[in-house]
Amino acid sequence: MEQNAIDVLLLYNFPQYVLALGAPCLTVFDVADDLVAMFDHEAGQLGQLTFHWLAKAFQDQLMRKSALVTTPFTVLAERLNGNVMVLPNGTDPDLARRADGLKIRERYKTPIVGFLGAFEYFVDFELVLEAAERLKEITFLLVGTGRCCFHRSGALGTA
Repeated sequence: MEQNAIDVLLLYNFPQYVLALGAPCLTVFDVADDLVAMFDHEAGQLGQLTFHWLAKAFQDQLMRKSALVTTPFTVLAERLNGNVMVLPNGTDPDLARRADGLKIRERYKTPIVGFLGAFEYFVDFELVLEAAERLKEITFLLVGTGRCCFHRSGALGTA
C-alpha cells in the first residue's frame, strides 16, 4: 500500500481485517451480505459454536477501523449497528431510459428475466430453473459465477 501510494483501501470481508490494521490510507468496508450469517452457515454447527464470536469480533473491529461502511440493504444496515451508508443495488434510471434494447430484442422475441450476480448457496437456483422450465414463453438470461452447483442435466454448473 505504501509503495503504490494507495489512497483508499476497499475491503469486503472480515478476514481482510489484517489489511486494515496498518493501512496508511482511508479504509472502506463494503458489507454486501450478512457476513457473520454466511460464516455460520459455511462453518457448520461446530464451527459456529467455536468461531462465531471471532467472526463477529473481526467484523465489528473492521467496521470501527473503517472511515466508511457501506451496504446495499437497509435491513442489513440496521443489523450492523453502526454508522453505515446504504448504497442500494440498482441502475441509473436516466441511463436505463437511454439504453438501446434493439439488439437483444432482435435476438430474443420473448420477455426476458435477467440475473447478474453470484451463484451462491443462498440463491435458490433450483427454483429459478424450475420457473424457466415452466415458463417457456420467457427467456431466462443468467450471468455470474460462484460455488453453487446444479444437478439437472444441461443446467449451469460452477465456473
